[in-house]
Amino acid sequence: MIGWMERAGTGIKRIMDAMVRHGLKEPKFEFSERFFIATFKGHPREKLSEIAKGEEVIELNERQKKAIEYVKERGEITTSEYMKIANTSRRTAIRDLNNLVNSGILKIVGGVVGKDRRYIL
Repeated sequence: MIGWMERAGTGIKRIMDAMVRHGLKEPKFEFSERFFIATFKGHPREKLSEIAKGEEVIELNERQKKAIEYVKERGEITTSEYMKIANTSRRTAIRDLNNLVNSGILKIVGGVVGKDRRYIL
């Protein structure tokens, strides 16, 4: 039993080491007389897998996640740029971008169609 307790007692240290090793902040621990609370902060990019809009949760595919990152870094994206970064066809690019627009994540600026159409957050 003592060996088990010694190993169990290293859990918090192992958790903290793993968080730091993965580039995350150390967890925050709060204690009271009857319980404790552990708060783990995830990496901000993980939030891109789901974007909450009201009570609706929108699932994003990997291509759409790339598009959002691209727009965050550069301010906007075109259909042609999306096709390159997502390695996809024009038809799929338009469908993905329209889904992001219809979900309220992206907005269209510029032309109605073609080269002048740009998408922003």
